[in-house]
Amino acid sequence: MKKCISIITVVVISLLTSTALAGNVDYTLGSYYQLGRYNNEPIIWRCVSTDDENGVLMVSDKVLCFKPANAGPMDSPKSLSCKDIYGNNFWEETTIRAWLNSTADSGNVQWPVYPPDEYRLPNKSYDSEAGFLYDDNFSASEKSVMKSVSQWQALPGNKLSLTQNGTAYQYIINYGYPKGHGEYQNVGRLGLEDLKDGFKGAMYRLSDTVFLMNEPQAYDVYKVLGKIDAESVVEYSGDEYIFSTAGSYCYWLRSPGNSVYSEDGNTDNTMLNDISGNLGYGSYLAKNYTAKPLGIRPAFYLNENTARIVSGSGTEDDPYVLDGEEQDGITVFTNAGQVDFDVEPITENDRT
Repeated sequence: MKKCISIITVVVISLLTSTALAGNVDYTLGSYYQLGRYNNEPIIWRCVSTDDENGVLMVSDKVLCFKPANAGPMDSPKSLSCKDIYGNNFWEETTIRAWLNSTADSGNVQWPVYPPDEYRLPNKSYDSEAGFLYDDNFSASEKSVMKSVSQWQALPGNKLSLTQNGTAYQYIINYGYPKGHGEYQNVGRLGLEDLKDGFKGAMYRLSDTVFLMNEPQAYDVYKVLGKIDAESVVEYSGDEYIFSTAGSYCYWLRSPGNSVYSEDGNTDNTMLNDISGNLGYGSYLAKNYTAKPLGIRPAFYLNENTARIVSGSGTEDDPYVLDGEEQDGITVFTNAGQVDFDVEPITENDRT
């Protein structure tokens, strides 16, 4: 009888220990976390903030791939404006945002305007690829670890009517003026320390689950990790020069790259901002339009209500392995809290 009691006691203690590990997520800044897969390789994330308006910010430790940020209706006619050829710099309508937030199978991602196909993006297309959140990359329980959050989003010059922060002018990163035939002279560029002041100019609220960083979020990376550079899990093999230093690549931000080329500042500039170690950010490079393949370094906010650690110690060699719980319906967070709706959010054509 005593032996039976001893055995039962050991089993109960083991179960309690396992449960404590599963529910105790360590949000230490700089820690490594494993969640999901891309191209059949585990994705490693870093915790770079625990106290902004949406809670715990996770950023991919490395660039996962290289993709153009958007696609326009055509790919070559010189008579068309840049936005007609390369798409616009309005984050809400970019193909990269649609891809990052899509759960669709290969060839079924719903694109906001024009698909990133071979016609529009020769040798750079990704319209036939499954969405980033497809089941092969993230299980239902892993996806429950990611919150859908409402965030402030900077507006380009032609979308200022959408402003919700009382500001009716665009935030200018790079100042420039014409110096000749189609060339522009940079007369000012902000540095890494200026990233934290990126919330200037007209902005509005937009909800995403997975997103590219904006300037203040990139500054969190700089503060916590001590560098802004990002290595890549794959070597870029394209024919365009897109990296800044050996082993470190430029990657997209989600902010529009607004430059002053006219008195009113409203131009056909189609850049999103980019960031790299030695160029600062908002750098104006030749052909740096949304159709140029730069690094994709995604980010998301952790759902602390569902996240649990399965194993690991949070180091680079032994990252915390994250998992969650399957949930019914859609949950949106803002100001670090859950938003309740009179009518439940729904997903239609792969968009919420």
